[in-house]
Amino acid sequence: MKIQTLILTLVWMLTIPICANADSALMHTSGNVEVSVTDFGSLGAVRNGQVAPNFKFPKAGNIYYLHQWSEIWVGDAKGNVASAWDLTSSGLAFGNWATTATGAINERTEPDGRQNITAQYDSSRTPGFPLKILVDQQSFSWNPSNTPNTDDFIVIKLIVTNNSDIELTGIYIAIIANWDVDRTAAGQLSQDWVDWDEKRHTLFTYDGDDTDGTSPVYTGLTLLDGKLRAHQIFTFFNLNRQLDSRLFLDSFRSRLMDDSTIAATNKQDLEGLGLTPWDYASIISAGPYDIKAKNFVTVTFALAAGENLADLQKNVDAARQISYAPQRLAAAGLSG
Repeated sequence: MKIQTLILTLVWMLTIPICANADSALMHTSGNVEVSVTDFGSLGAVRNGQVAPNFKFPKAGNIYYLHQWSEIWVGDAKGNVASAWDLTSSGLAFGNWATTATGAINERTEPDGRQNITAQYDSSRTPGFPLKILVDQQSFSWNPSNTPNTDDFIVIKLIVTNNSDIELTGIYIAIIANWDVDRTAAGQLSQDWVDWDEKRHTLFTYDGDDTDGTSPVYTGLTLLDGKLRAHQIFTFFNLNRQLDSRLFLDSFRSRLMDDSTIAATNKQDLEGLGLTPWDYASIISAGPYDIKAKNFVTVTFALAAGENLADLQKNVDAARQISYAPQRLAAAGLSG
């Protein structure tokens, strides 16, 4: 395990080239955030053919707050988890998600100014993976000229289909987001706090470093629609400042999605464990779902930012409201 951890640490310091075609990522730019969207389950950006940090806020700024190894998981509690990245004996490599032959990433702007990016991928990259899963991913951002106060987030809708001929039981759908809010010096870890907003089903991250005199923004991962199972706060780098390899092992990912007792769930838990501001990952899972053959379930998340906690909460509320609202409706006043 120490060797694997060391290998993974060294790989993190480099960048992994993306071998897919040039259309493997498109950019949300309609709002006040710039967010790259891929077609293989990764929440990292793709810039110059390489994986890079993502989620620039504000869009006119130059700071990306989401670590490049953030991603989407779909799996069960038995150690089968489809993901964008896996840990191998050679280091970090592509996981199970692979773009389908007909699922090329696509972008369109709706008449109401909403930007819609669609992609499709399945769990076929790794031979022998037992769960045949297809994901249709839709992500949305809004133009504030048409819908004010809706520009500080993107919504990610995941339509998860059982692509096999048998029923899949106990399926979880999750996002792991490693927000880096504290603007540390090069080579140092981000020193952040993460806490849980029960009302909004949101794990939010903010600067925990009091020595630098700055508190840039608040960022959040939220479950907008789905059956909440667990929310976890876990060290992305362990206390030895090495990338925590457990986050890349499917057996442990299963536990994080299923068991809400194995990690901290809020800031109070972190403090109770004697932990301080650190580089933490936020994990929210929905499920379990039983999906009949060729049937699907839908889960919706959002990635949001705000200038402070109240602003973040306002933006999360706006994301929930607009994601449930019917789109492209026209209103007209009539007498009587």
